[in-house]
Amino acid sequence: IGNAGLASQLEAAVKASGCYYLGFTDKCAPAGELENPLTANPEGDKRIQVVVNLNVRSEARPDAEAIGVVPGNSCVAVETCLTASDGVWCQARFGERNGWLRKSALRQNRWPVVTFVNKCETPSQ
Repeated sequence: IGNAGLASQLEAAVKASGCYYLGFTDKCAPAGELENPLTANPEGDKRIQVVVNLNVRSEARPDAEAIGVVPGNSCVAVETCLTASDGVWCQARFGERNGWLRKSALRQNRWPVVTFVNKCETPSQ
């Protein structure tokens, strides 16, 4: 699972920029935000907060079919999360379908970003 090519692109982008950015801000995300949210909060809430408009994928890979979009500043209850070669992916239920959200992405193929954080700070959506 994952995309080794994307993993190397992310690694190069982090090396060039010095960090993963928190969404589309100029703030570096805390190191703990790169972790699997279910591992980071084993006893806690299983909700994440999406910080950007984020594609929901049919499978845990960046080239899988986009089945929807979660708006930024939304909270989503996740069912499972896994760590792939290109970072953490979490699966959630969206109506009648399950979909996958990728935690790290490249903005404009240049800046590494964290797309969701491990705790939900806003009401459930």
